[in-house]
Amino acid sequence: MAVKSTLQRRLDPQATRDRILAAARRIFAERGFAGTSMSLLARETGVTQSLIHHHFGSKRDLWNRLKEHYAQEYVAHAGPLESEAPDPIAAWARRLFSFLSQNPELVRLIAWAGLDSDAETPERMRELTRSLDQMFSQAQRGGRIRRDVHPVHARLMISLCLSGWLQSRQILCAGSELDPADPLLDERYLEDLITVFSAGLAPGSERKTKRSSRA
Repeated sequence: MAVKSTLQRRLDPQATRDRILAAARRIFAERGFAGTSMSLLARETGVTQSLIHHHFGSKRDLWNRLKEHYAQEYVAHAGPLESEAPDPIAAWARRLFSFLSQNPELVRLIAWAGLDSDAETPERMRELTRSLDQMFSQAQRGGRIRRDVHPVHARLMISLCLSGWLQSRQILCAGSELDPADPLLDERYLEDLITVFSAGLAPGSERKTKRSSRA
């Protein structure tokens, strides 16, 4: 019975694609695009390289398919909130941090993409970026964000502070009183970050420069 079940999985194209994608997520996260070979993926998946090519094309095609997969997940779980929602930026930061915390492989893939200077972004992700930028711009027009700070810069700073923390907290905490093993450390960091950004982005403390007249 077990042999029959194993054979069925091998003959099921969708099961094979899922197995290849699962291995690709893990190995690309560990080694990056340049450090991953199709032969390694084939060995880890238990299929031939030709079968990987059949389902996904080239290594670059598989990498892009993986990015598209995460873009779909990102849109579903970390997209923008309605501008009318109470404190939409803080709520979005919490959603983003939760999503990244639950997908450590994605955090590593983002780091590898930066190291590899990979600027190819799925259109779904570009649409999400535009929606988030619109959310921040609406918050600025509605008086939630000071006018001398570019709303896109605000989004980028929050995103980088969240992803950077999850990538490097072991190193960042080394020598400090913070314990990376503390189960509450991430939550405390997130709430402190929201406190700092909420105060820093609040209207009423604009710099007395020409930039304060930003439309």
